[in-house]
Amino acid sequence: MFLEEIEPVLRGMYVLLGIKHVQDYPPEIVAKDLMKKLDISKDGRVTKDEFIHFLMKEGIYRNTVNPFH
Repeated sequence: MFLEEIEPVLRGMYVLLGIKHVQDYPPEIVAKDLMKKLDISKDGRVTKDEFIHFLMKEGIYRNTVNPFH
């Protein structure tokens, strides 16, 4: 996953979640912040392992990857 792939996903999530105040959480800024957290190796891309590591580390996301938790 690359930075340019994250922003369109965020925009789609905003639509699905009905987020009206996009200017409060600009997708391009949120995407950059998310990429900094996800890209552990700092190589400009996010691997499956990096993504799962982030989900397991961030408590609010644990149930996403561990349905039995």
